[in-house]
Amino acid sequence: MESYSNEPISKKGSAKKTTSISAIFMPVLAMVVVIGLAVAAFAFIGQQQNNTTADEKYARHIAGLVAENLSSQAKGYARYVKSLSLDETAAQLLADQDFTALETLASAYEKQSAEVLKIRYLPREHNETDSDPVVPLSFASLDLANRATKTIKLPAAEIHAPNSPAQHVALAAAVRNTSGMVLGVVHVAVSPQTVLDVIQKMPADVGRVALFQRSGRDDVEMARSPAYQQAGSDDGNIKIDTTAWTLKYQPVSSASFVANILPAAVILLGTLLVSVMVFIKQTRLRKALRL
Repeated sequence: MESYSNEPISKKGSAKKTTSISAIFMPVLAMVVVIGLAVAAFAFIGQQQNNTTADEKYARHIAGLVAENLSSQAKGYARYVKSLSLDETAAQLLADQDFTALETLASAYEKQSAEVLKIRYLPREHNETDSDPVVPLSFASLDLANRATKTIKLPAAEIHAPNSPAQHVALAAAVRNTSGMVLGVVHVAVSPQTVLDVIQKMPADVGRVALFQRSGRDDVEMARSPAYQQAGSDDGNIKIDTTAWTLKYQPVSSASFVANILPAAVILLGTLLVSVMVFIKQTRLRKALRL
């Protein structure tokens, strides 16, 4: 009778010990899984934020280089136009109103540079447009020339006749006599191709930029890089010195999806391994307690 009554007691005790082991290990296992998932999520979010910050810094850097390039070009054009405005022969011909000789002088200067499309020496308060086959003199050009007579500093460079065969970078400077009186204006049209190439030939993996020009209250797009998407309110922008242009830019994602998710994947894999080890340990202990 004693042996019969002791056997169930032994099995009951073993069952209690097994249940106790499960009660200890299962919460631990659940905690490991929850903590692992939480850490993986934070790692993924942190990686995304780090990549976004890095992409924005890189985009600003590339846009800054492009802006410096465009500004350098514009300043070079401005120096050239300023030198034409200081030509004493041109000043004398304007004073004499010898427009035939002025056209000859302008033509001679045009031949010295492949980038220069048209040079005009205009009398003060000139208000007539023309239909020149290369670069017509438009109302925008007349407005630019008029503004040039009212300031010592050259007006900002502008792109006129955008998206047309006559498209050009326009600059103007006042021509003065030795006493400083304004005699007229030199108006210069420069090929925009060098400016546009900087934008339009940018590789998609290098940057996303677009060149805009202020027109009234609006910014009008002049050119965009192949990867640039529709302008948005969150675009960064840089004002181009000595021009009426603004360079807008967008970040380019420098990291692939695999690179973004890799830290989280490593953490999840580690969590899985720890969970498996805990489960195996629990199983072994339960078997040992049944023996």
